[in-house]
Amino acid sequence: MVVVHTPPALRAIAALVALLLGACQQLPEPQGIDSTGTSGATGPAASTSGPPPEPTADCDPGLQDCPEGEKCTAVAQGGGRSHYTCVSDTDTLPEGEACIRSLDGEDGCTPGTLCVEDRLGNGRCLGVCIDHGDCQGGRCLSAPFDDVRYCASQCDPLASTCPPNMACAASVDRFLCQFPYEEDMGVAGEACDPFADRGCLPGLACLQGTLVPGCGDVGCCTTFCNTNDPNAQAECQAALGTAGVACVPFFSGAAPGYEHVGVCIVPA
Repeated sequence: MVVVHTPPALRAIAALVALLLGACQQLPEPQGIDSTGTSGATGPAASTSGPPPEPTADCDPGLQDCPEGEKCTAVAQGGGRSHYTCVSDTDTLPEGEACIRSLDGEDGCTPGTLCVEDRLGNGRCLGVCIDHGDCQGGRCLSAPFDDVRYCASQCDPLASTCPPNMACAASVDRFLCQFPYEEDMGVAGEACDPFADRGCLPGLACLQGTLVPGCGDVGCCTTFCNTNDPNAQAECQAALGTAGVACVPFFSGAAPGYEHVGVCIVPA
């Protein structure tokens, strides 16, 4: 057997590169979302029913091109609310308000929104969409606990303005208001799943354990920070209870407006 010896200098360089890639990681696209945001639901609902069928449409939910007195929304067809059509518009609940899910589209939500349920069955009026182009800056996602797509609004994890039953979570190169899962309860320093970005309370990030001081697991929760704040490093050290941590940019290629979002980790 031939044994190849790697010079110490090369091993050190390889380790440094791996740590840098982890520190400036770009989170993977969440499961169930393709490049156009048009794939099926994920989570417990998907495991039993499978992805909803591709949508069909008699109207455009982004343009709301229905006759006066009607709105374009999703109604039940086949395995889920996958057909977009015009229904009577007598609804007054604005985006973000609590609502009751309806299969016929008459759910109380104003035109341009529809009622989407979280894991506990609590409805919320959110933007209606077929693809990203319907969402005016947000992204069209498949609801993880419902059978419909919704517009996930952009948010800032340092100053979240998401509805009460939603959380400001990472998605590729920005943050979006999304539905948290039951296991998203970890505080800073507690174990989580960095591959699925699950396990931390809203306002925290789940990163590889080697980046979080004191973490003895594959991943641990840590806090976000503002890279433009001169006190960010001191705040990171106070939050994690140790010196040697710094505020490092969260995304390697952030969308405009998210360049300031950092995360408290052990820097390279």
